[in-house]
Amino acid sequence: MVQYLYRHNILINAENSFGFNTSTEASDKTNFETNFKASAVPISSLELGESVFAIEKNYTDFKSLITSPITWADVRYETLAYFYILYLLSDNPL
Repeated sequence: MVQYLYRHNILINAENSFGFNTSTEASDKTNFETNFKASAVPISSLELGESVFAIEKNYTDFKSLITSPITWADVRYETLAYFYILYLLSDNPL
């Protein structure tokens, strides 16, 4: 069975963040923490099936995937030292 993993990284700590648009990252971080983090599910690891297409999305495009019947409760996220990593796993392409 093929699965589709949609993913986005949000910069948490702008210290030593060469190459990032820190203004955009700060806005994305604030938006996620204020509006969606409480509904998303924190995880420490992610186990994937045998066949997975990994699709990297920017934050705006990632948020646009969260439409009925998908909710932020379907989103998983890891908290690392410098990033939140958001995941949305689907059996169908979105």
